Amino acid sequence: MKNSEYRDVLRRLRLLSHIEPNEAPAKLAVDHARVALAKLSIAAVSQPRKPAGNWNRLSHFAGGLTIRQRIAAFGGLGVALVAVLFLAWDGIGTKPLSAMEQMADNVRKARSYKCFSTITCPSSLEPGNPARNQEVTGTEYWLASGSTRFEFERSVARPGKKPPASAGHISICSARDKSWVCIDTRTKSFSRHTTNPKNDSHLERLDLLGNFSGQADRELGMKEIGGKRARGFQINVEKIDASLSPGVAEIWIDSESHLPVLVCYELKLGGFPTTIRVADIQWNIDLDPKLFDPSPPKGYTDVTPKPLPLEKQVRQITEAFRYYSEASGERYPRRTKVGLIDLLELVKRLGIGTTSKEPQWAKMPAKLRDGFLQAQTINNENPDAAYYGKTVGPTDKDKVLLRWKLDDGRYEVIFGDLRSETVTADRLRKLEGT
Repeated sequence: MKNSEYRDVLRRLRLLSHIEPNEAPAKLAVDHARVALAKLSIAAVSQPRKPAGNWNRLSHFAGGLTIRQRIAAFGGLGVALVAVLFLAWDGIGTKPLSAMEQMADNVRKARSYKCFSTITCPSSLEPGNPARNQEVTGTEYWLASGSTRFEFERSVARPGKKPPASAGHISICSARDKSWVCIDTRTKSFSRHTTNPKNDSHLERLDLLGNFSGQADRELGMKEIGGKRARGFQINVEKIDASLSPGVAEIWIDSESHLPVLVCYELKLGGFPTTIRVADIQWNIDLDPKLFDPSPPKGYTDVTPKPLPLEKQVRQITEAFRYYSEASGERYPRRTKVGLIDLLELVKRLGIGTTSKEPQWAKMPAKLRDGFLQAQTINNENPDAAYYGKTVGPTDKDKVLLRWKLDDGRYEVIFGDLRSETVTADRLRKLEGT
């Protein structure tokens, strides 16, 4: 075998060592294997015959070739083996990491979807109360521009009964100005809100799966869902949004379109079990743009909450955070989403509640309830709000705990020691070290 042929086989082996397992490289592996095996056959037949002796297939094959021919021969076998492995891999699908990354990429490229969501959580937050679950069921529509429409109904789950047919509420988010309107079809009223994109994480929104990175924690195998062959994976929800409460997600991906056909979340919100199930998913369908018009119907009453004066907002928030830190061992809530979740955790830890029919909220101190809800509204709706409870505590007097932008372009800042100050954008950058 000539030096050029030997180098050609080595070059092909090096090429194979760098390719990824999918259909095209598998075909390439076969082509390389065929060429290498052809060279192997030429090398074997070109060796002169030797006198007959004790015959052994392996020793005859290996001993009858020169060192260079042996390298070519076993190199050819190695190429053939790699080709077989690639074909086998291609037959069972891609690795979990590749499948999940391909799913996320396809979600990012999607132009629309429609799905049915069911959110299940306790109907009562009283400790030890075995009340039936509350369900929020609804249909969601989404356009790649960022517009969403969610028609939903709240009800108490009753086994064996179908969810209500009519929507009680409609939430529409417009991509034009990132504002959204909540319409109550029962009371014929509406309220308008703004959206902070950094805190717009609603797990029933499938487009958020495009944020996934890393690899699946567990593979769940294959099963048929809605007539489609799907492959399942389990992941930690933090791989979608690091600010979410602890929990796991099951994502079932269509083996043909590589898009989700079923997504299930199991979470602990404030220590209470919550399940989110997104099913009947239709991707890349034509949707009427009028679905995403945020204009409320004529004759509906505007019940949009009026913002409190800035001084009162700050007072409510600082009182709530002071109460929380004293009750929680000198710390603040750690998640970027301040509000209901953290509030429920504190209530559970303090044992606030009653076995009577009086709701748990009635037992909660007003300064805790009102301040946290105020902070939640700011953090969720102010387009330039930020919260640093993960790293800032009561002793960090010069570090920013919470800040948000005011109408005049300045920022209101609450520090770790719960002092407050109105600052310019330049002053804020210095405080945050940016």
